[in-house]
Amino acid sequence: SEMTGLSANTTYYVRAYATNTAGTTYGEDVTFTTACGSIAVFPWAEGFENGGSIPGCWSQEQVNGSGVNWAFIAGNGGSYPSAAHGGSYNACLKDATSSSNLTRLISPPLNLSLISSPTLTFWHYMRSWAGDQDELTVYYRTSSGSGWEQLATYTASVSSWTLRTISLPNSSDSYYIAFEGDARYGYGVCIDDVSVTGTSTLAT
Repeated sequence: SEMTGLSANTTYYVRAYATNTAGTTYGEDVTFTTACGSIAVFPWAEGFENGGSIPGCWSQEQVNGSGVNWAFIAGNGGSYPSAAHGGSYNACLKDATSSSNLTRLISPPLNLSLISSPTLTFWHYMRSWAGDQDELTVYYRTSSGSGWEQLATYTASVSSWTLRTISLPNSSDSYYIAFEGDARYGYGVCIDDVSVTGTSTLAT
């Protein structure tokens, strides 16, 4: 049988059954999760309010086996910052060594062909510690198989939540944004309240 009208990134539990004059018999339980669809409603926002877990359809990628992952916590889990910009959680990458450890936090696919002048905004905190400075680089790609292109890089201490605004070039219907943290024993690379806005290109 064919099932329609399913939601993206949703787990379903199903089983087959057969009915005849002798009664109804059920098959084995089957579980599957639907794929992530492209974000198609703008403005789109992500505040990382997912109970301390990575939000649905986001992913992360350790670069060169960095060994560190983004955490979804309040501030950096201690101080500087001690709280999220908004809500209870933000995303933060930190490490207890001064080595360069790169990990990308990657957005769901965005259908930017639906809007003109797309703009990315997010809040950023990245305080240095005793001369140790973490870094953040923001990338985009226009499909799941294309290479990453740099949008912006931040290498100086950011000692209070600071709003960043970036114009997004080369719109596509399967656009990804990556926040690549370089954990270098600072207080952590923290981001929160990510948003993509633009003007609808659909006829009214």
